[in-house]
Order: sequence, then structure tokens, then C-alpha cells
Amino acid sequence: MATATATKKKAKKKTAGVNRISGNGQTDIVTSGFTEITLREPSFPSVDIHVEGISMLCTHTFSTKTGHQLLEKQLGGAAKNKQTLEARCPELEFVDSMYWLDETKKPEFTYGKKDNTWSFDKKKLAKAVSTAKFGLPLTGFKNAAISACRTSTYKMTHMRQILFLSSPEDPDYAIIESPTPPMMRNDIVRLANGNPMVRFRGAWEKWSVKFRCEFNSAVFTAEEVVNLFHLAGLSVGVCEGRPEKSALGWGRFRVTSNKKLIK
Repeated sequence: MATATATKKKAKKKTAGVNRISGNGQTDIVTSGFTEITLREPSFPSVDIHVEGISMLCTHTFSTKTGHQLLEKQLGGAAKNKQTLEARCPELEFVDSMYWLDETKKPEFTYGKKDNTWSFDKKKLAKAVSTAKFGLPLTGFKNAAISACRTSTYKMTHMRQILFLSSPEDPDYAIIESPTPPMMRNDIVRLANGNPMVRFRGAWEKWSVKFRCEFNSAVFTAEEVVNLFHLAGLSVGVCEGRPEKSALGWGRFRVTSNKKLIK
């Protein structure tokens, strides 16, 4: 009996200071023990970084058609072991390999089922490629900075929470600046199954981009941020054939200028 009485007293003691909410929207709040909390705003200044390529840049993005084919295969809609007999179009693959900032500028291609050929206007294709604006995914530069942590004292997992990239011109891409339009490359690559295949991709010999990097100043300084991207450009690179994934050494860059922004 003494034990039961002690347990009841202990339970009453635990619930004495607990906030209680009664029915019908009425509340009975215990205010004892509450203190005012001051919210400390973290400091996230920005640095505008300009990088210049020191090796060829080659891009390869999935086309809309390829995305639909992959989705159909994963959903089970495509017939198993079914091979497509549709002819390939090098110019179309070249166009689809690049990140067009304005998709409406892409030239039109028409496929003829009867003769299994593609038709397009060569003059319009040349004009579209020479006048259109192309970009590079900002995630590629952030991933390069994260990968560069392998050869530095920084931790890759921490870097995802410290650096945030943006571009004044586009929310997802940094605009490629080049004195010449992209050229079409044809290279033999190895597929996942080991079979060789010719790829037609867009490439730039001379290129540069600008992007803005927001960082946590409690962890990093502006100088450390800029030097990390400089290291990433020299050792990791971006896009196809980069040092991180290939011995080709494409997509390497160096930081040429930076400007600290005060918020």
C-alpha cells in the first residue's frame, strides 16, 4: 500500500508543470519556466567567382526522348529485348548533348519512317548553334568543390551544408562564355555493358563561366571558398572526360577573379 501511494505522488509531481490543453479550443497554459529566446541569424555572405577553362569542355545531357525511353523501360511498357531500328542523327545528338538556356531556340528535326532518315535545315542549325546561349549545371561546380575535399582537410559531408551556388542569369545554370560557337565532336566511348559506341557531343575549346557562391562565414572565409574552387578546377573538373572520371583531363578550369559581396 505504501508503494502505491508513493507512485501516485510521483506521477502527480511529474505532471504538475506540464502544459494542459482542454477541449473546445480553450487552453490552460502553465507559463512558469519559459524564457525568451533570441534568434541568432547566421552569416551567409556571397562571393562572385569567375572561372576560365584550361582544357576542352564537353557536355552530354539526356535528351527528352531518352528520358521517356528510360521511364518507359522502368515502368515495363517497352518490350523486352526489343531493338530499335530508328536511324541515328549525329546533328540531333549534338544538339541534344548541350544545355540550351532557351529550348525554343533549338532547331527542328523531322524523322521519316518510310526511308528511315532525318531531315533538318542546315542553315538554321548553324545559326541556332552560333547565336544561342548554353549553360553548365551549377550542381556540377558544387559537386566538384565537394570532390576536391578528398585532397584537402575539409569534409565532403560538411561542404554540402556550407556552399550554395546561384547565377544572376539563370537559377540552374551558369552561362558559357566563349569566343566561338560549340563544335561537334565524335568520340568512341564504352557503354555500361562494355560495348563501344560513337557519341556526338558539343564541345568548346575556350570557355568561361561566372557564378555566385553563398557560404557559411562561421565555418569558411571568402579566401578559403575561392581557393577550394580553384583546387576543384585543377584536380576535379566538370562535365565529360573530367579528371575525376577520366584520364582525358577535359573540363578543367582555374579561378581568374572574385569579388566579395557585402549583404
